[in-house]
Amino acid sequence: MRCQLILTMKKMKLIHKVCIWAMPIALMLAACSTDKDTDNGNNEVEVGADGLSFVLQEESFDSDVSTRSIPQPVDAGTIDLGNGIEAEVSIQRDGAEPTRANGVTRATPVSDGHYIIRVYDASGQLLSGQGKELSGRFKGGKFVHDAGKHLRLSPGTYKFVCTTDNVILYNTFGTGAVVSKTSGSVITKEMIGVTEQEIVTGSERIIFMMYHRTSRLRVRFTGYTEQLTNVKAKFNFGSGSQSHFYIAVPTGFSGGGTSVSEWYSDEYSLPTTPTGKSETYVLANEFLTEYKYISNSKTIHGLYLDLSGTIYGKSVDIKDKYINFAQMVYWKDNGSYTINIKLNPTPALYLFNDGSCGVPAEKGSRTPIAIVSQEKTNVKQGVAMGLRSTIQEWEASTSPTYSGHNYTTKYTELVEAQKDENGYNWTWDKSTDVNGIVKADEQTRYPAFYWASHNPYNVSFGKWYFPAIGEIIKVFDKLAKKTGVNGQTITFEKKVDVITNAFTNAGGTDPFQGRAWSSTLCDYSGPSSPMVFYASSPNGNEIIVRTQGALKKQLGYIYTFPFVRF
Repeated sequence: MRCQLILTMKKMKLIHKVCIWAMPIALMLAACSTDKDTDNGNNEVEVGADGLSFVLQEESFDSDVSTRSIPQPVDAGTIDLGNGIEAEVSIQRDGAEPTRANGVTRATPVSDGHYIIRVYDASGQLLSGQGKELSGRFKGGKFVHDAGKHLRLSPGTYKFVCTTDNVILYNTFGTGAVVSKTSGSVITKEMIGVTEQEIVTGSERIIFMMYHRTSRLRVRFTGYTEQLTNVKAKFNFGSGSQSHFYIAVPTGFSGGGTSVSEWYSDEYSLPTTPTGKSETYVLANEFLTEYKYISNSKTIHGLYLDLSGTIYGKSVDIKDKYINFAQMVYWKDNGSYTINIKLNPTPALYLFNDGSCGVPAEKGSRTPIAIVSQEKTNVKQGVAMGLRSTIQEWEASTSPTYSGHNYTTKYTELVEAQKDENGYNWTWDKSTDVNGIVKADEQTRYPAFYWASHNPYNVSFGKWYFPAIGEIIKVFDKLAKKTGVNGQTITFEKKVDVITNAFTNAGGTDPFQGRAWSSTLCDYSGPSSPMVFYASSPNGNEIIVRTQGALKKQLGYIYTFPFVRF
């Protein structure tokens, strides 16, 4: 009586160099009159009794790169996405899965999916016909075989090949191909495992290490937003005219090259809501896609990006935007890659009254209070320039240092004074003061310092201070792109009304409605004169940064803007 084959999971323990989950497939007899192996009269051993078992181990992606030795991301600089949004782009290897305390790689279960096991004889020819191919589906660690699929083999030594569905095997061992989803190189997650085994009783265990015939790629968007709307991304890696050895594996099974006219990714759909917080930019959110799979082994210097959807409340739709990496990137089988796209709103990223960052278009119940000069990260504080100013004396005329030097450090040249970014210390560090006092604590003697440093916007975070002139110039550079300095004149790529609008459109004070000063002092035009700034002309692209040439007690038109570290 012909016995029906039933495939079930069988528990087992596998010790391997790299510790990964082993998913055994036990092929056992059911509804049989005997527990012995079946001989069909042609000396062919059919799976029987305890059964011929197959163990599938899945190779970890990026197994050649440990998490401790991941190469640094390769930068591609900043690209313009249009509609007031820029993006910083880089690509990185992900590295192997983390290891346990004993240094063994964490287990990786074989992936759910459909698998096919085919057999080559000792001469390397593919066996065909009834009983020469087994297939079925893994799901949740269980295997369900396809109807009518089983193995019946004569005793002997065979080469067994296990593959996913889109791997084609040719009649001669070591040849085959991978089927693409379209005419390009977009494919699914394909694996192949090869082993040689002597079959005697039909109860042997056959172990496959399933090697990936693809690399995988995901996209990580980082931005100061709570929502992306219908954002989709796709990458074109350019010409793929070289041959791609799709199924070369360490066991020696290799296929001939297959060339394609272009090499591109499948389309990525970004999640609508954040998948987590950024580890680097701690106030930003991350939107991380699932991995998709690409097949190629070549070196690339750049790629083309298609991107569409709504970001920061603005529509984005670009095609074939070229991204040029700073150095060559080698794409390899079994590699795991992430393309990082950090979304930067222009002209400014804003700090809100609750300590979060974002854009006014998505403010909701929040109030913008400052323009971010330096983003907060996991290793450094954020810095921002307050949007709203007030008029305060720099120093009271009754101060004993009113006509002399206030700081222990002196600037005598404009070019040096314009680089000063020491505002926090001028405000809070008593060692910078000739009298050894903290100016932030002197409401009467140093009104501008006191106002700027005592929570001028009534929020519950940050350390506030009176900024140095170099810090203010840095903000203006971020907004309008500084192109040159000639004495007291600073020139920008954009007109200064870009700076004005960044303040006033968010409810702030026009920084060029008069003069505004800084905590920086310079002896260039007199002893210890405060550095001020103002627009050279209403519609121009230049500002003047110079010593005040007026009294420190000047009131009526000299504005004070605060800065905050957060």
